[in-house]
Amino acid sequence: MRRWTETAVEIPDMRVHVNVSERQFFQSDFVEAVDAALRETGLPPWRLCLEITENVYLENVDAALTHLRRLKRLGVRLVTDDFGTGFSSLSLLRRFPLYGIKLD
Repeated sequence: MRRWTETAVEIPDMRVHVNVSERQFFQSDFVEAVDAALRETGLPPWRLCLEITENVYLENVDAALTHLRRLKRLGVRLVTDDFGTGFSSLSLLRRFPLYGIKLD
């Protein structure tokens, strides 16, 4: 993505979206791995959107909040994926530092 934005016609708001599994999200070094990937590639954090299914938030609200806050501090955009496919709670989502919601 970084190389493409350097060599192709610039699209000012272009971002890359990456789906994150529950297993990946709750790995103890996940935030550090994202930070390392950003540093290694030189991709500006705001160009990365991590898509995380809403079920992940419901599994462990406190741990999810901790990870999401740390990712947001990196400058990464956070998107709830598959919203509306399971138990959906707008009031619960208001607690999380999200950039957007992807509806199915």
